[in-house]
Amino acid sequence: MNPPDTHDPSPAFPLSPPPDLEPRLAGLDPDAQAAFAALAAFAPAPSDFSRDAALAVCGMPALTTAGALRRLAEQGFLTVTADDRLALPQPSSDAAVARLGAAREPRDRHAVFYRELVKADPEAWPRIAAELDQIQRAWAWVTGPAGDPEEVLEYVAAMNPYFERRGSAGDHRDWLTQGLHAARTLDRQRDASAVLNLLAHAHSALGDRVLALACFEEALSIDRAVGDRAGEAATLTNIGDLLDALGDRARALTCFELALPIARDTGDSLVEASILGCIGDVLTALGDRAGALERFAQALPIARAAGDRVRESTLLNSLGLAHHALGDRVAALDHLEQALSIARAAGDRGREAQALTSLGVVHAALGDPASAEERHAQALPLLRAVGDRSAEATALARLAAARCALGDFPRALERFEEALAIREALGEREGEAALLRSTAVLHEAQGNLAEASARMERVLAIDEALELPALADDRAYLDRLAGGGAR
Repeated sequence: MNPPDTHDPSPAFPLSPPPDLEPRLAGLDPDAQAAFAALAAFAPAPSDFSRDAALAVCGMPALTTAGALRRLAEQGFLTVTADDRLALPQPSSDAAVARLGAAREPRDRHAVFYRELVKADPEAWPRIAAELDQIQRAWAWVTGPAGDPEEVLEYVAAMNPYFERRGSAGDHRDWLTQGLHAARTLDRQRDASAVLNLLAHAHSALGDRVLALACFEEALSIDRAVGDRAGEAATLTNIGDLLDALGDRARALTCFELALPIARDTGDSLVEASILGCIGDVLTALGDRAGALERFAQALPIARAAGDRVRESTLLNSLGLAHHALGDRVAALDHLEQALSIARAAGDRGREAQALTSLGVVHAALGDPASAEERHAQALPLLRAVGDRSAEATALARLAAARCALGDFPRALERFEEALAIREALGEREGEAALLRSTAVLHEAQGNLAEASARMERVLAIDEALELPALADDRAYLDRLAGGGAR
């Protein structure tokens, strides 16, 4: 679980400035030369940076720095963009890096400036996105040979909301791997558990459920060893959620039922709301729709009281689907539109996609396959952007269903096959069986009984391995296919 060593231990600084710049640099006044060297901390063009950032990094009085920057721009060492930001052309960057050498102070000031920028409002994702190149530059410094593990953990905590809202599961995993190494270096067990939980989510989003479960179990062991009851409840909830996604609902429910009284005893209302929502999800899968609706309704006011807009969006989505399952389409659409509005306002692409997918389900049930297809088509690129492979498979399957309803069987089969490949890669066997069953029906409809039978043989193997309740019906369908079809 330790991160690979991706840093070259030798200094990555040129031995001297580019020769064509050196005579011009030598003619600069001392303040301009000092400011120029400090600008080496910034990522070069096409990345840019604000004047406030330059003032912080140069470390000189504001008026002195402003004058130095103006002279650098006049001499062509620095570019001023149309929106009054600054950029360092690559030749200038190379020269600045050579002049700064191994000095760390400007680079430390750069790292602190961007860390504090993120911490000032972690939910302001458009602002963070605009500065992402410089944040990545700072991250490379704090995780390098001269870096500080305390600073690494600060950055991981600051950037976590951005990664969770905007996706980039691969980048998030890489940052968290470095964060875990930092927590272990500092022997900070509670921090290690928190990072392991986040790392597990990133691995799960990338399709590695085995590694995700290993991370969660290691975190749970730490929580119990240090007596962190709140952490134990949160980790149990995460394990239950993963087991539910893998179809092991009995073990998932056990985890949630262990976690709920701990969350209540510790007064952790956000975790309590999360657990109630998770229990509702399991009850939904087990067919107890009224019980699920009750749990979601209990959780929603808790999330609202805590100001957790993300959880509120998730619960509104779940309530919408619960009302849909109980036949109340008006209440379903109302809750789902609320969920979509909150997710979009928060810039949360994953939950926006979730709400769009759920709206597609309701539109399909209302006999409007065109609207259903439109919603699922809007969700698909969002799911791909955030790297949620399981939800991507679900969206593809629902796009296929919409194509079926519109009579386009060949395109429907293509979509089902795309979804099936993802389910197989993720090891989601119950979902795999459902897609195989759907493709069997399509193959039968097109007169390809041999392929339909082959698909159902695979379905039966999964039914038997998982002891799924559909086994008897699936066996009867296969028998009908053997007798010439006509389900």
